[in-house]
Amino acid sequence: MHRLTAALLLAAGTYVCPIAAGPIALQTGATPLAPPAFEKRQTVRCASTTDCKTVGYHGPSTSHFGCNKKRGLCIWECNAGYQLVGGACEQTCDVTAVCTNDVPVNANRYCRRGLCEWLWRPLSRSFHFCDVHRFIFVHIVSHHNALDHNFRSDTSTDRLPDWLPLASAAPTQPAATPILRRAYQGASFFDGWKFWNDTDPTQGQVVYVDRTYAVEKSLAYVREDGVAVLSIDKSSALARGEGRASVRISSIEDYEPGSLILVDLAHAPYGPSVWPAFWTYADPWPDLAEIDIYEGINSRTWNQYNIHTTAGCYRNDSVPQTGSRSTSRTHCLANGSGCAVQDYNPESYGKGFNEAGGGVFAVLFAETRISIWRWTRATIPPDVASGEPRWQNWGIPVAAWQGSMCDIKKYFRSQMLTFDITTCGTWAGQTAIWFNSHSSGDTSAYADCVAAVQDPAAFAEAHFEINYVKVYNV
Repeated sequence: MHRLTAALLLAAGTYVCPIAAGPIALQTGATPLAPPAFEKRQTVRCASTTDCKTVGYHGPSTSHFGCNKKRGLCIWECNAGYQLVGGACEQTCDVTAVCTNDVPVNANRYCRRGLCEWLWRPLSRSFHFCDVHRFIFVHIVSHHNALDHNFRSDTSTDRLPDWLPLASAAPTQPAATPILRRAYQGASFFDGWKFWNDTDPTQGQVVYVDRTYAVEKSLAYVREDGVAVLSIDKSSALARGEGRASVRISSIEDYEPGSLILVDLAHAPYGPSVWPAFWTYADPWPDLAEIDIYEGINSRTWNQYNIHTTAGCYRNDSVPQTGSRSTSRTHCLANGSGCAVQDYNPESYGKGFNEAGGGVFAVLFAETRISIWRWTRATIPPDVASGEPRWQNWGIPVAAWQGSMCDIKKYFRSQMLTFDITTCGTWAGQTAIWFNSHSSGDTSAYADCVAAVQDPAAFAEAHFEINYVKVYNV
């Protein structure tokens, strides 16, 4: 029998390796690289990619910094001919002959599932080297059973041998004692957010405005008591089909698995035609997934939690949760409506949530799982109220997705925290949804969703009052 064991030897909390210690030989003659100063990176605003030359640190040669014009920020991207896989830029291929990726001298390149990888040669010994594209140590140990006289190498073909197990770093369990990373609250609340000033991807009947306009029209402001307010226009009577001014903001900083997200809402939006959300996502959507935390439509009385991913992430229905699964669908594919969980407690959304004094949502975004808890104002745990959350003491979550059937590290990356208030669109405005009292609550005052958008009275409750958003490392 012949088998391969691969392990990624990572320094705690990083993905980098130092200049290689011990024997190293790369087939292409590449030189081992010192680790980039990721901890010294800075946020650089941009109008074009040329502005990103001031970022101040360099990643692997397979990547570069480009300008994400929607966010106005320099972001790390893979070069043409490379694909982001597990935080690294891997060369794409159709046959092995096109692969130029760096490999050890006692290994062969091969093309598998459209990506250039490598496989050790027969009878190789234990060794390790520094992967200069990922900045990680890779340790390889090969085992050969001398009694297997029929062994041969399959590495000359484009097909991965059936006996080779795919190896990856085991997911890290979340820490029991979270450490505060960022708090968005008080007078500086909006300094950590980017205003979306583009069309609504959900085809909502809104006009998203920039920060200057939002502040001028009191659609975004911080009250004297430190509460941040986000609102849709509540005063304008509109012509049929006209878009209503509204806001959508996303955090400038993005977050990886290994985060605990808490949001304290004193008031949350609802009402005819209103489709509000607090959620996370990454560009380009849905390549790096989405997590929905507070979301609903119209005047319904219940909240919906959800995750949306690319193909291959599944929900494990045996995982305990207090929320309901209204469908047998387990594939969390974004264009298949994701893997939704319904919270039918009327205090979870809209009018009932506000009448209970608002509350706190907590999201454990870990490499091993994604779990969401919710508390009304009167039931917020003391550890949350004191700013020292202990997620392991919170009991069964209202919504839960385990990493056993969905590799969180693979599917969820670079999540931006996002608030928005849109109207109608591809969900709230559907005729079948609009006239369904279970889905939309009482919408009988209006002939359809578009008619509701015309009337400013429909938006009396369509605003967020945010006490804080906090993100902890776990």
